[in-house]
Amino acid sequence: MSGSSSFSPDCRGWGRALPDVRRCPYWPEPERRLVPLAQAMQDAAAHIQSCEICGTLDVTNPCMVCTDSDRDHSVICVVEYVSALWALERAMVHRGVYQVLGGMLSALLGKARSRWCRDLPLVGRSLD
Repeated sequence: MSGSSSFSPDCRGWGRALPDVRRCPYWPEPERRLVPLAQAMQDAAAHIQSCEICGTLDVTNPCMVCTDSDRDHSVICVVEYVSALWALERAMVHRGVYQVLGGMLSALLGKARSRWCRDLPLVGRSLD
């Protein structure tokens, strides 16, 4: 593989720095594609909120998982971050509900190991 490059000469820096999309043949009419993407990101930022029950991100509060009557609400899967919840949902391996910590808890240190770790009523929720 020496001497070969995965970069097109017209897309110098692709993957190393921000590309010059105006010259890249793989991205025709960037304004037509980037403006709707930027608008969709603004809309998502304006509507997505944290679920008051489990801490995941959704457009409704409580979220779709917490309000789903087909789920087993007696089984709570505790995950560190929302990305883990999304991965489990895509894999369809858990039919209960979730609790997103937003960080890692350390039993040995007796404290949260992330400044974003949420103070959640997990014990009270598990008794419901």
